[in-house]
Amino acid sequence: MKLPIGCEMLDSLLGGGVESGAVTEFYGEAATGKTTVCLLLVKSCALSGMPVAFIDTEGVSLERMEQICAEDTEKIQSKLLLYGTYSLRGQEKAIETLERIEDEIGIIILDSASTHYRVELANPDGGKSAIRKLSKQLNALLTIGRKRDIPIVITNQVYTNIETGSLEPIGGQIMMHIAKAIVKLEKMGPGVRKATLTKHRSMPEGRSTLFTITSRGFEVTGDERTEGKNE
Repeated sequence: MKLPIGCEMLDSLLGGGVESGAVTEFYGEAATGKTTVCLLLVKSCALSGMPVAFIDTEGVSLERMEQICAEDTEKIQSKLLLYGTYSLRGQEKAIETLERIEDEIGIIILDSASTHYRVELANPDGGKSAIRKLSKQLNALLTIGRKRDIPIVITNQVYTNIETGSLEPIGGQIMMHIAKAIVKLEKMGPGVRKATLTKHRSMPEGRSTLFTITSRGFEVTGDERTEGKNE
């Protein structure tokens, strides 16, 4: 089963939406559309009649939510379980709460998985405790997703690889291992963004599309889908 994002070009990249029982990751710089993806999923899931669990680490904009949800805002918010967190421990507590909750949930969203992790990397132990904590949390989310047969969606920030000069997702192999589908979001020019499928277990990797961010979500910019290798 897949939950549609409600954006044709992203749903096409992912073969119909985000997959149940698996983790899907969206990563990129600030203002590339990561949180907009999350809010579109909130809307899609809530309007299907299922509650949404949203772990917020960055302070989601309620104004942005109202733009995307429009006349359905009140109905959608009534289906939203919002967990605001201010530390990696707070993020862990939110996940522990979701492990115990008995109510039916349609999707779990973590926006962003790396906000608090990035802060704890500066610890005297070289960030080893942060790596262990994040790995434990992501595996717990995956377990919930598999047991309940629901999608888990995480967003991730990026850093500049000094050796290559390229932007890469924070968390390295932790994120690469846990996510079954990964979408890279990039800035391509004023108002123009690019979504590229970099990992998927059933769709061709390397496919991409250009889009613009609008008040209601995304709009496709021309016909920019390309086929890549399915590695």
